[in-house]
Amino acid sequence: MKTPFIATFTFKVLDPLQDNEYVVGYIFFSKTQNIDPSDQTSYFGFLQVLYTNPDDHINLNVAISFLLNAGFVKDDKIYCEAFTGNIGGYTDLLTGKSYISGFSPYTSGVKSFILP
Repeated sequence: MKTPFIATFTFKVLDPLQDNEYVVGYIFFSKTQNIDPSDQTSYFGFLQVLYTNPDDHINLNVAISFLLNAGFVKDDKIYCEAFTGNIGGYTDLLTGKSYISGFSPYTSGVKSFILP
C-alpha cells in the first residue's frame, strides 16, 4: 500500500517554555526558493503546528493530497521552509487575501523534495 504522506517535519523548540506558553510553527510550500510568508503569491500553501512541550518534539506528516490540492503536480520540485515567531495576521475583506506577519528571522532554511 502506498503511503499517503510525502514527508515528515519534526518541530523541536530548543528554548525553554514557561508554563502555559506555546509556540506556533508554520511550514510554507512553494515552487520557488523565494518563500516569503508576508507575500501570499510566493507560496502555494502552508501547514501549522502548535508546540507546547519543550521536552518533546512534534512530527507533522505532510499528506500528498494536501500538496495536490494546493496546486502541485506529480514530479514538481517543492520547496519548503519552516517559520515561527510572534505571529499575527488579517484577511483583506476587499481582496480576500490573508496576510501573516511577525515571523522570526531564524528559519529552518529552504529544503526541497520531488512530489512522486
